[in-house]
Amino acid sequence: MTALKWLPLFAAALFALCALLWLGHDPFVARELHGPGSSLDLDDAGSSRLRAYLEGPAQRRVTSLIRPVSQEALPADGVLFRIRPQQGHLRLREILEQKGKKTAAAAADFGVLDAAESTWVASGGRMILAIDAPYRGLRSEYASAPVQTVLPVMGAAWTIKPHLPHTLVGPATESAVTVVVAGDQPVLMRQRLGAGDVWLLAVPEIWSNQQLAEADHLALALALVGNRPVWFDEAAHALTRDVGALELARRWGLGPLLLIGLLVCLAYAWRHGRILGPPADPWRDHRSEAIDGIAALAVLYGRALTDRALLSLFQRRLVRETTLLVGLPPAKAAELVTRQLGPLPSVATFTRGSAALFAARLALLNTAYRNLRHEHRRRRR
Repeated sequence: MTALKWLPLFAAALFALCALLWLGHDPFVARELHGPGSSLDLDDAGSSRLRAYLEGPAQRRVTSLIRPVSQEALPADGVLFRIRPQQGHLRLREILEQKGKKTAAAAADFGVLDAAESTWVASGGRMILAIDAPYRGLRSEYASAPVQTVLPVMGAAWTIKPHLPHTLVGPATESAVTVVVAGDQPVLMRQRLGAGDVWLLAVPEIWSNQQLAEADHLALALALVGNRPVWFDEAAHALTRDVGALELARRWGLGPLLLIGLLVCLAYAWRHGRILGPPADPWRDHRSEAIDGIAALAVLYGRALTDRALLSLFQRRLVRETTLLVGLPPAKAAELVTRQLGPLPSVATFTRGSAALFAARLALLNTAYRNLRHEHRRRRR
């Protein structure tokens, strides 16, 4: 009964655990968590296939960046992919304030990189920024002209064929070198910054799951990565921490429900674990119902038979046990029992001293039963 009392609580906890595990491992859930361009997005607009290729056949060390560069120790030889970032661009006032400054970090001056990012790139890092919406000092515009390479990338002219060509526009393009163009407008540009460089791309969809296998899109990504460790900027997609089952529940508004469920479980456990009143007697009768049947038969025999008849039945049972366990004929077994116990007293003898004589004869029969059982065990050994 105790286990059954807790069964509803165990069932509810098991259901909640299974639901959270499903949320954490269902691949379709990931499509609703990450925006287009995320390396964790399995949809057509995501870049999960590029990440899977770099981790698998390319054998590169791939990591998700879920914090700003200023809070993460990126390696100096690392490559950071920031594809379709969702962060807001710099205000026009901030751009105008920086527009007249002439420094070696031109890309940082126009807001493409912040101070920590420009420092990391200048130390030897490589930033690959692919945008399709206004981002700080850059924006992309539609172009109807064909896309072609005008400057080899890593020693080769890679062909890219986006479905909708776009070009880069903005003050951040003034100090960058054009690599790929659509007509006379840049599509892919490179900006040197100290020992590192920044690559600006106006067609991030070429690395999407839908277009990665077309033309030289994958080959271009591999050329930019080289033998460096790779980081995918997931903080740019509002992913500031690892998404687990509890985070999924929080994003879907299930946090209060889980909290209420936890409080209900605690109240249920406290209510059933607290003793109300004096403790009950812990004794429980573990005997089977056969004991009650034997007791009833004993009362019936006691009322229907005399003391001598009861002892006679008991002695005949002893004779039968001796025949079965020892292997003697019935006559020999009866003779052996009589020799050990003596003859059964007469009816007149029981009438004069019934209680004491019955108890003495019953003790002799019980002793004979125990001896018979012990003898049988010794023979079996």
